[in-house]
Amino acid sequence: MPPKARAFAQLLKRATWDHYRSRVVSDDEARAMQRLAECLRPALAEHGYAPR
Repeated sequence: MPPKARAFAQLLKRATWDHYRSRVVSDDEARAMQRLAECLRPALAEHGYAPR
């Protein structure tokens, strides 16, 4: 498993609302980031990058 893909999967697993919100200017932007992360997690898992 490539280390960068595993690290990214771990980041997505651990990211919380506060992580997203503290890095953007609005709740809408944070929600968009969170929705994207929710789309990426299953895609990564499908390719074997599903952290436990």
